[in-house]
Amino acid sequence: MDSSDVTLHCDSMAFMDLTCGRINPEGPIAAGQVTWSGDAELGAHAARNLRFTM
Repeated sequence: MDSSDVTLHCDSMAFMDLTCGRINPEGPIAAGQVTWSGDAELGAHAARNLRFTM
């Protein structure tokens, strides 16, 4: 299995808030609650665009 290009790291509350679009992602990113490893550009893009609607 190939390794991933990027891995996002955050707690479940930050993940829920971001995926539900309840908060501006810049706050948790600046506070270090959301981080990523691997491809920096892809990680930053993914962390800022987790919101979705079901």
